[in-house]
Amino acid sequence: MQKNYSFIFKSVQETHAWGKRFGSLLQPGDVIALVGGLGTGKTTLTQSIAQGWGYREEVTSPTFSLVNEYRSRKGFLFHMDLYRLTAKELKHFEFEEYMQEGICVIEWADRARNRWPQKTLEIQLTTINNHQRQLKFIKPNAEWKQRLD
Repeated sequence: MQKNYSFIFKSVQETHAWGKRFGSLLQPGDVIALVGGLGTGKTTLTQSIAQGWGYREEVTSPTFSLVNEYRSRKGFLFHMDLYRLTAKELKHFEFEEYMQEGICVIEWADRARNRWPQKTLEIQLTTINNHQRQLKFIKPNAEWKQRLD
């Protein structure tokens, strides 16, 4: 039986609660690829993931800095945003180096899909209305399915 890896969050509070639980499951080397349009909740989800990872301070969007680094007792969380990079800049941006040092959560990750490590977990976020968001795991591999169950 195929399990449905899709959730609908009816509020920011539901997103935060889920994101914290999810963040607590992550392990060094994990790469989370967040895909979705403007305002779908990518940064909100990342804030919650960081809390679950053990980071207790403010988490902000790295839209202009490209990468924000957050250190918790578990290690580094690298929060990346590829939105503003041109195709040429994306080609030269060496984000793979970060993947060796901690966990990576990448917003607008679909812009560099051809460079994702094999075990990357893709999460698609979609706006349903002003308060509701859908989160869907796209083709999680066997390891991710076991961890998510």
